[in-house]
Amino acid sequence: MTHVLAIARREIEERAFVFVAATAIALASLVVLVIPHGTFADRRGGVVVLGSFLGVAFTWALALILGATLVGRELSERRLSFYFTRPVSGAAVWFGKLLAAVVLLAVSFAILHAIPLGIGVAEWRSMSTISRQSAVFLILGVAIVLMLVSHLVSTCIRSRSAILGLDFVALLLALGFFVATAEPLALAFALGPASYVAGLYVAALLIAGVGGGAWQLSRGRIDARRNHRALSTFAWSVVGVVALTAFVYSRWVVAATPADYKDVGGAQQGNVIWMHGTARGFYPEFLVNAATGASVRAGRSYAESGDVVAVVAPAETLQNAQLAFSGFQRPSDWTLTITR
Repeated sequence: MTHVLAIARREIEERAFVFVAATAIALASLVVLVIPHGTFADRRGGVVVLGSFLGVAFTWALALILGATLVGRELSERRLSFYFTRPVSGAAVWFGKLLAAVVLLAVSFAILHAIPLGIGVAEWRSMSTISRQSAVFLILGVAIVLMLVSHLVSTCIRSRSAILGLDFVALLLALGFFVATAEPLALAFALGPASYVAGLYVAALLIAGVGGGAWQLSRGRIDARRNHRALSTFAWSVVGVVALTAFVYSRWVVAATPADYKDVGGAQQGNVIWMHGTARGFYPEFLVNAATGASVRAGRSYAESGDVVAVVAPAETLQNAQLAFSGFQRPSDWTLTITR
């Protein structure tokens, strides 16, 4: 822990100019106060808007720069040997640099928002639909994700290794798995499970970035290509496990049947039962043939008018839907209309 703190302190001291830049940008937002237009309250609102925009832009830009130079620049310039000539582990070097980057981001963000929000608290409350605390967590959270992504990309590109082609293929596969996972959830309006899947991917990115940085320096030390190979192995292993888990989870969610309802409501006319309720984390609707027990997903587009039941279903469900309702004892009660 001592080594981590020592490295973090050294990094912060070397990049202290960031605080000066943040202060200058924060003061720049005060120029709105001298504009001879509108009331003083209007100008204070302008300070909040301009200061908030500059603060977010600077914080996210700084995150990208810090990520790209966290270890990538020293690796390509072969300056990491400074640390490894001492009894310091690769993980200690990584976490020291990561801690310094997080401190730089947090303090710079605080400086950038101290002036505009300090003089315009009431204006912020009147203009924003979210609380200041939520905004802070969101902006800093995005900044950390950007920093880790920038580090991953920088390490891969700076190594100039042929492994970069495999990284591109792995990225395409990960994106393909994400689309195949998210699309059925979106079509089923399973917003809760979809948010879980998004959270899994964000967690995978954080683990790949944080854990991968420690792993790469522990295995690759000062060799850029070995760092790239170690980082790619760790990161894509994590992403692969999460992508496969999320894919299986999404298929389990959309495979819900009326038997999975935890709470259920609905209506019946003749042999047709319309059922709705909570099942597997979302709110599916089904049309059930009371005579045979067969069912078809109704979806949010279910509607009824007189004695006609209309169901808009994906093309691949049409045949199953027709079979499900072919056993009506009194088909004249309700007519099933299915369209693409």
